[in-house]
Amino acid sequence: MKKGVASDGSSSRERRPPKPSLARYARELLPALQRMLLSASDARSMLKHPRLIPPTEPRTCDWASVPMSVDEIKAAAGTYTVNDVLMAALSLSIGRLAAERKSPFPDEPRAVMWVSLRPLAEAAYTAAERPIPFGAADMGSAFLALPTNVVDARAALDAVRQRVADLIVSPEPLVSNLILRVFGFLPPAVLRVVWRLAAFKVTLSASNMRLPAGEIKWGNRALHELAFMVPAQGSVATFVCLVTINNRLTVSMNCGKHILPQDAVTKFAHVHYLAALRDVMATAKAS
Repeated sequence: MKKGVASDGSSSRERRPPKPSLARYARELLPALQRMLLSASDARSMLKHPRLIPPTEPRTCDWASVPMSVDEIKAAAGTYTVNDVLMAALSLSIGRLAAERKSPFPDEPRAVMWVSLRPLAEAAYTAAERPIPFGAADMGSAFLALPTNVVDARAALDAVRQRVADLIVSPEPLVSNLILRVFGFLPPAVLRVVWRLAAFKVTLSASNMRLPAGEIKWGNRALHELAFMVPAQGSVATFVCLVTINNRLTVSMNCGKHILPQDAVTKFAHVHYLAALRDVMATAKAS
């Protein structure tokens, strides 16, 4: 991906984000640092616990394979990117889940989006052509405020598109990468204190991952679904992952058992997200 761009399933031939100027990077460097380190944490909600949760606490999880291919989603997106469509559907589906459960929820909870700092052109290569390096040295993150208070698909699309466009030219992913590198040099006793102050600000973690082009196999079998589960990180215990593999999209949610019961997680993956995605695709196609 281009620096500062979340994966949206686009090929290297599709529209490229504008290159931010050095002047803009310099101007936005301090605000990005402040957002990452000094901003207030999201309020307690249906998806965010007020206390730090041990990583051994039980989890609930489920996943679903989206019946539409990524090519169909891309064709319906029109003037929007695939990432706009997927993240707008995420906003709508979380808002609908909160409304169904009659749970207090912030108007615009933040999701931490994981961002590859590798060149966008590399997305067009297969894993055999360009081996994927081990580790997270080329990873950054950015905070995306999800418009979950919006019930209209077009309003959600437009809000997400503008916010993602702002992040595209923001130094935030590079800043987060640098922060983690600096944290790695801190003494453990100092790091534990700083980590608690800085690491648990968002409501959820969201990943939109596009695996390299071409058929991907496990042994001699082609993979058509892929989901992964991770333990809680402090008060951040909700993780949504959108994975594109072999032209198919898998949506998964996993969270602390005390946050959402299994039936709610299953309904999010199999009902709410798929319904929201259809609504967003129809709206984007009609635009």
